[in-house]
Amino acid sequence: ANSTGRAEVLCALFYFLGFVIYAQTTTARRHSIFVPFVCVMICTFASMLCKEHGITLPIMCIIWDAYLHTQTSLSEGFFLLFQKNNQTNTMTTKESSYSSRRKKVCCYFWVRTALFVLAVGGLALWRWNKNGNSEPDFVCEQNPAACQTNGWTRFINYSYLWSFNFYIILMPEGA
Repeated sequence: ANSTGRAEVLCALFYFLGFVIYAQTTTARRHSIFVPFVCVMICTFASMLCKEHGITLPIMCIIWDAYLHTQTSLSEGFFLLFQKNNQTNTMTTKESSYSSRRKKVCCYFWVRTALFVLAVGGLALWRWNKNGNSEPDFVCEQNPAACQTNGWTRFINYSYLWSFNFYIILMPEGA
């Protein structure tokens, strides 16, 4: 039995479950911050317990939120966040309503982003503490390329692995 394969499948399950929950709750037109945040952080924690790269789930949610849900760029989001409300004198009622709605969406986005950054920082510190406040130890029998002292040998080994995996993606029957 391949226990590494099971860990990757569980990590992917929690990762996609958290992303789908976040996508569904943020597009529901209810500007709740608490429910999507808690759901994503539970799934992030479960995903991170399976594999360390599960901690990137909130980053994926922020990227999705910025470009698909709020439909704004980062510069426009900053502009809307710090825009004064006295500019509505020259706008019509419809434009003013649209502008205030956009500002509200961007403000909720920045609050969610700040919460995610703080929570991911906390999870990363917790994980670092559980690791004994040190980098992971590599076992040379499991990863001989990582233990090579010659940088050129490591480069050739890793380049081969990337090339071979890319080939498998393009030609799955040929491998």
